[in-house]
Amino acid sequence: MTFLTEMVTTVRLYMDASTLLVAACVCLMTYLYLQTPRNLPPGPWAWPVLGNIPLFMTSKIEFFPDTITDLAERYGDIMTFWNARDLNVVISGYQTIRDVMVKRAADFSSRKVPLVLVDLRGDGKSRYTTKGIIFAHYGPDWKEQRKFTMKTLRDFGVGKRSLEGKICEEAAALSQELVAKDGQPFNIKHLMQNAVSNIICSIVFGKRFEYGDPEFLRLSRHISELIDSTPGKDLLVNISPVFRYLPFGSPEHEKISRNIPKLQTYCRGQIEKHRETFDPNDIRDFIDAFLLEQQHAGGEHAQSSFTDEQLQELVLDLFLAGTETTSTALDWALLYMLLYPDIQEKRAR
Repeated sequence: MTFLTEMVTTVRLYMDASTLLVAACVCLMTYLYLQTPRNLPPGPWAWPVLGNIPLFMTSKIEFFPDTITDLAERYGDIMTFWNARDLNVVISGYQTIRDVMVKRAADFSSRKVPLVLVDLRGDGKSRYTTKGIIFAHYGPDWKEQRKFTMKTLRDFGVGKRSLEGKICEEAAALSQELVAKDGQPFNIKHLMQNAVSNIICSIVFGKRFEYGDPEFLRLSRHISELIDSTPGKDLLVNISPVFRYLPFGSPEHEKISRNIPKLQTYCRGQIEKHRETFDPNDIRDFIDAFLLEQQHAGGEHAQSSFTDEQLQELVLDLFLAGTETTSTALDWALLYMLLYPDIQEKRAR
């Protein structure tokens, strides 16, 4: 009994706050080390928890892709870096990219899904996949949905001259908006996003909106906020996924979780309106084409990938993917036209 008493006294003597802190840090470091995958490609040394964030923050190269290019010259065409606890493998060089994206495309076709999107758009089968096609798991359902989407978009003129009429109509409306600015300076970014969104609306919903339409303004605002938010900016979430549930932990998560449900609700409403007026002999737009395919597959409750939830997420993907890419390309085109008017004059001759 005396021995036990002396041992307890000794433990109490040494187990002060600093000792507990050091022990906790050692346990955390050991856990993180054991969680790190083995045989990773080479890359810069990473700090515990923070990864390579201190390196990027102190880099003299302000443009992040240039920083990655500089690191790739040091570590090779296949390189690893850490955004906090978020593992990233970067490939560079023509031959390496071709080997990965062409020769072994099936092995690398699935995309990594941000946790916030799994929470809001997950398919219920896995914590790594969503519905739609952008972040859906590469497999039979994805192939079926992609094939249907590409065929239907081509049927409605995407990539063909038949879409030219809708584009010209939207260009005329955009020109009127520009004239209405009366030479005053303004940021054209959101106006370009609205124009591109309207063309997508004409394909998906079968109609375009006037720029001042309250319904279109709400839709455009949600899309714009969603495009401007990037899950990768969430440092705390990359350190630990639990931070996405805290109100102060993830401003980007808050933007996404606020806007995606509103867009999902809007898409569901459009699907229901289309179902009420659906005529299999008069396919007006993308939603009608999906409902027809759903009917051929045996209805919404059949064992098929053509469900209402899939259509909802597919429409959302079309807006998010089509709006950001096209409007950004147009923004850069306008910028170069402003910077190099002499080239523009040559093309006009």
